[in-house]
Amino acid sequence: MAYTIRPARTSDVPGIRKLIDANVESGRLLSKATATLYEDVQEFCVAGLERDTTLAGCGALHVMWEDLAEIRTIAVREDCQGLGIGHGIVEALLARARAVGVDRVFVLTFAVRFFGRHGFRPISGTPVAAEVYQELLRSYDEGVAALTPPLVVCAAFLIGVVMFLRSQMSPKRRAEREARRRSRDQRS
Repeated sequence: MAYTIRPARTSDVPGIRKLIDANVESGRLLSKATATLYEDVQEFCVAGLERDTTLAGCGALHVMWEDLAEIRTIAVREDCQGLGIGHGIVEALLARARAVGVDRVFVLTFAVRFFGRHGFRPISGTPVAAEVYQELLRSYDEGVAALTPPLVVCAAFLIGVVMFLRSQMSPKRRAEREARRRSRDQRS
C-alpha cells in the first residue's frame, strides 16, 4: 500500500492526538497536552495512505542542542503497521536532522530492535555533558524537565538508543563544520 510522508500542519494535530492517545495506555508513548502539539507541530512529520484521509502515522524531531536532537512520538495506526510507515517516518526525521546540521540523534524507547535497523545502538550514561544537561533542565520542555539526572542515566542505560550521524555525513560537510567550529573558537 502506497503512503506519503510530509511535514505536519496544524490541521493534522487532531489526527496526531489520536495516534498518541492510542499508544499512551500501553506505555509506548507519553501523553502530551494538545496545546503542546500545536506549539510543536513544526517538529512533526505525518504519513498518509492513498485514498485514506486519516493519518497513518506520525513522528517528531526535537532539536535539543547545537548537535543533539531526539526522535519522539513515533506512532503508526495499528491497521497500518507492517507497511514500512514507521521506518519511513524515522528516515524522514533523520534527513531533517542532517538538514539542520544535527550530528547526534537519540531516542528513549522500548523498541530497540526497530531503531537498531536504522543504525541506532544502546548507550550507557547521558548523551550530553553535565553543563549542557543543566541548561536543558532550564528548558520549558516538559519531556526534559520531567527527567531527573538519575532517571536520565537509568533511562539512557536501560532503554536509551543513540546514533551518531557523523559517520553518515560526507567528509566535505564534516570538514566545513569543523572549520566553522575552529573559527568560532578562535574568535572567543
